Amino acid sequence: MAIRQPFSPQRLAAAAALLVAACSGNRAIPAPHAPWVLVNSSPKLTVSVDTSRIASDSGALLVWLRFDYAEPNPPMREVPRPWRRMELREAVDCRDRRGRDLAMMVIDTVGHSSDGTRTLRRAWMRFEAHPLGVKLFEPLCSVLIRMAVQSGAGAAQPAHAGASVWRRAVRPAGATLRGDRA
Repeated sequence: MAIRQPFSPQRLAAAAALLVAACSGNRAIPAPHAPWVLVNSSPKLTVSVDTSRIASDSGALLVWLRFDYAEPNPPMREVPRPWRRMELREAVDCRDRRGRDLAMMVIDTVGHSSDGTRTLRRAWMRFEAHPLGVKLFEPLCSVLIRMAVQSGAGAAQPAHAGASVWRRAVRPAGATLRGDRA
């Protein structure tokens, strides 16, 4: 069994390319209050967001995304076994249409995971230029906006994410959410 190169922006870009190719634009949300909410899926890949770990930071939302692959991916240096799941911590600014990679963790087929604390990319990237691309970020922002609207930017927002930050992070420029003050 060959061991591949370690995590890198290139490996993330390759995973993102698979995501863009695989995602068909299906956007469904499972039952309310589920911790992992579906963002996008295809026969090859399912992407979800962990609603229990949404936080805020300087006007952006910090989210954990889960990528579940239908087929195992080959081993890498940090993950010496085949793997089917990757979790990515991402800073998302839906209003300004930009994202920033914070950390990546890969879980192998027997449940062992990589460290997940390594910072991948410190710079913000526009959705259109980011390796994960518009086909991930637009459905993700739709889910986050829907959560804010359905909850009045209250119930679904984590206690540590202030309502004004939550609203600012998900509201498209010029739009208002229910409960906004005029």
